[in-house]
Amino acid sequence: MQLRALAVAAGLFWAVPADTQAAVSYLETGKMLYADCSTSMGRTACISYVMGVTDALSMMRAICTPEHSTARQAIDVVVKYLRVHPEQRPLSAAMQVRGALQEAFPCTEQAH
Repeated sequence: MQLRALAVAAGLFWAVPADTQAAVSYLETGKMLYADCSTSMGRTACISYVMGVTDALSMMRAICTPEHSTARQAIDVVVKYLRVHPEQRPLSAAMQVRGALQEAFPCTEQAH
């Protein structure tokens, strides 16, 4: 589990040129994550993945979650994002989670 979280955190800001992005093989894609989050059998993997990325982004101050936010809220934000953006699912799951959470929980000057 720790190795997966480390790989996710490292992949969050890995620079990939736009023209080569289609050829990149991700450890986890948005499609795989959406499937996990949509089935009871994949629920544990979904929760673990989303919370690992959420914790990494929070520690890096890339997102600013409200003080009393829950894991359920973060997962709901990510699942909604993946549902609304099916064209993005072949891309990195970490990038999709980051995009969803930054949209939902942006950092403002007051949050710093």
